[in-house]
Amino acid sequence: MAHFYTALRDGEEEPCAEELHDVFSDAWDEQLAEPVPILFTEKEGDAGGMKDTGVAMLDAFLDKGLRVDRVVEVEMPFSVELGASLPRFVGVYDLVTQAPGGRYSVVEHKTAGKRWTQDRLAFDSQISSYAAAAPLVGLGDASVKVQLLLKQKVPAVEIYRPKRTDRDLEEFLDLACGVARSIEAGISFPRRDWWCRGCEFGGRCLAG
Repeated sequence: MAHFYTALRDGEEEPCAEELHDVFSDAWDEQLAEPVPILFTEKEGDAGGMKDTGVAMLDAFLDKGLRVDRVVEVEMPFSVELGASLPRFVGVYDLVTQAPGGRYSVVEHKTAGKRWTQDRLAFDSQISSYAAAAPLVGLGDASVKVQLLLKQKVPAVEIYRPKRTDRDLEEFLDLACGVARSIEAGISFPRRDWWCRGCEFGGRCLAG
């Protein structure tokens, strides 16, 4: 997807399906060649099946994915001070676009097995953090969009446009301050949930 939007940013034609397939396949094979083993769940199958799923998801993106007026930047890194009591906030915007009226949008690309709920959109802290950082990197009151590629039997694309109010952003900053204070105090405890299966620290955590 970065390859697709970079072409648009540079004034080139939209990459065709074959070109995107090749870019994805090369990146996939490169990752599989790494010495660290990749584990697949029973539902995911094997590397070949997941590669086919990725290709199908790209086809869904080409058919229904987000088209924009102007691509400003792709994979844009940023580092900002969100508050005096917080460490620097570092991140990468997947995509920054601009509408004819001049307003910027930050687009986050995601994959998931099912659609996001309204509660997930309303309380997702990454969305809030990206909105909070936007004015500090020169993007003003940029909106934040989520482009979700669904890993279904028939892949699909969902475009979400969650809203964030000043109160939402203040709540996020309060949360960030609380997390920062906890880190400084050395407070650390396991939080068991579905993400434990894929956590890179899972083995160490379970071993105590």
